[in-house]
Amino acid sequence: MNTSLSPELRALCEWASHEQDPKKLLALTKRINELLEQAERKKAPQTERPPGLLRDPSFSFRRPGRDISK
Repeated sequence: MNTSLSPELRALCEWASHEQDPKKLLALTKRINELLEQAERKKAPQTERPPGLLRDPSFSFRRPGRDISK
């Protein structure tokens, strides 16, 4: 993982580490989150999940009561 931070992100983190006002701290953390998510989107290519049943975590190709190991 690359630990280098942009100057803006580094400054916001430093500011947030000393902020006492809860409202200001929340605003800072929201902005930090936005910047981190933006960097993550740029870094990782978007892969789409297939539509339909394959999106359903409860879906299984196995049929109940049928042993496929034989």
